[in-house]
Amino acid sequence: MSPIWTLLGVAALLLFFCAVTLFALAFRFRRGKALAGAALLLALSYIVLQCAAVRCEAIVPPPGWTAFVDLFTAGDGLFPAALCMILTAGTWAVWRDLKRNAFRRITPSSIKGALDSLPSGVCFYREDGRVLLVNRAMERLCRRLTGEALVNGGAFYAHLSSGALPEGCRRAAAGEGPVIELPDGTAWSFTRRQVQDQKRTVGMLVASEVTELYEKTRALHEAREKVTRLNRRLTAFNREIVDLTAAREILNAKVKIHDELGGNLLAIRRYLLESGSPADLAEIAERLRLNVGFLKSGQTAPRRDEYALMLETAQSLGVTVHVEGRMPEWEPARRILTVAIHECFTNTLRHAHGSALYVRISEAGDRVTAEFSNDGEQPKGPFRERGGLRSLRELAERAGGRMQVRTTPDFSITLELPKEDEDGLPGHDRG
Repeated sequence: MSPIWTLLGVAALLLFFCAVTLFALAFRFRRGKALAGAALLLALSYIVLQCAAVRCEAIVPPPGWTAFVDLFTAGDGLFPAALCMILTAGTWAVWRDLKRNAFRRITPSSIKGALDSLPSGVCFYREDGRVLLVNRAMERLCRRLTGEALVNGGAFYAHLSSGALPEGCRRAAAGEGPVIELPDGTAWSFTRRQVQDQKRTVGMLVASEVTELYEKTRALHEAREKVTRLNRRLTAFNREIVDLTAAREILNAKVKIHDELGGNLLAIRRYLLESGSPADLAEIAERLRLNVGFLKSGQTAPRRDEYALMLETAQSLGVTVHVEGRMPEWEPARRILTVAIHECFTNTLRHAHGSALYVRISEAGDRVTAEFSNDGEQPKGPFRERGGLRSLRELAERAGGRMQVRTTPDFSITLELPKEDEDGLPGHDRG
């Protein structure tokens, strides 16, 4: 027996098993051409295997097979060897076709493999909660958060929203999209939605890692709280500054009234020397009473609104204040405008020798603007801010506003002050 027949027998046996495998794969993937090719390879490899077995005297051929065996074993094994090479090439071609189409075909295994490669967790489950498909990432998260395998998608989501978490885990948000912080510092956001196909409704649960976004959101929240606390402290300081400024203005007013007392004493002396009328005496007595009462109490208006008292004072001194627009109700803008009205009607009476003060108040965005003018004489020569106007400018700038003085074409003063929000924060201090 020639050794070539033994080698051909082994080769034919291997080709036969390969043909059987290809036939099974082609049948599994339902590839018609590959199935036909695998069947042909299976038949030819079986024939070569049987012929080689006859030549190796492993089996006795049935009657009538002699001519058939002689045909397939002609040429001292060259023909079956060439046939084995052809079968090998055919086997490779069928296997390549099956492999190429396996990547193009969507199968349950390919879907599962694709989901397992995702960094996010994915779970599909029925309406009763029974899991249809879950990837590895979601399975790991379920075991870390519940200590059990994921078998019920609805129950797992309910546990995420309100259930007890293991030690070291923290629920950062709840509701439609709970965010869970794990002991290793990572944060996962869970979202749920319904997927509708032609037959039924399927629930889909997705877990996404949001560690970076979660850290930035938490840092932003902490910074916002810090800024809010700082703004409240600045507001308190701002009000204290306004109160101190108002106290200084009152002190200046006291000094002025003290000076006026000297003038009143001179008026009394003149009245006594010139024998004035009883009306002059009554006016002098009223002025002395008001000045002395103010110096004793230390308050310009103990319990009344400063703005209303300012209008009455101006009216009593012969200056009519015409206000166009709405006086602000918030502090410190109302107090600053009240001080401005007092300073302006005083200057109207003393320097401009006028009888009317015009105040136009308007609001735009987060600012309130007040413009002051009078019907008196215009300033003669260069104008310089001093005394009350200088103090008024400092008061407005400390509150975040500004003051502008115009001398042409007419003398006017414009104040621009910030509004306040619901926390009592001026507009320039808001975050």
